[in-house]
Amino acid sequence: MTPEQLQDVVRTAVSAVVDRGALPVEVPAEVVIERPKNPEHGDYATNVALRLAKPAGRPPREVAEVLAGELRAHEGIARGSTSPVPAS
Repeated sequence: MTPEQLQDVVRTAVSAVVDRGALPVEVPAEVVIERPKNPEHGDYATNVALRLAKPAGRPPREVAEVLAGELRAHEGIARGSTSPVPAS
């Protein structure tokens, strides 16, 4: 899966959780996908949960878990996990 394809998958996952009422946010027009600096953190990463946490009124990790659950159901995703978010 290319980063561009993964952007679409993540955007679709956000849309799905918004549609079923799990997150009260607007679906972002753009999702950033990047390679983690540490390869042990997986092939790709996104900060979409961090970006949606404040509008959702929920902790970033909780938003990440909701999205990861949706992403794990996608056939092109072998594994979805969350990493700790530093306290602000």
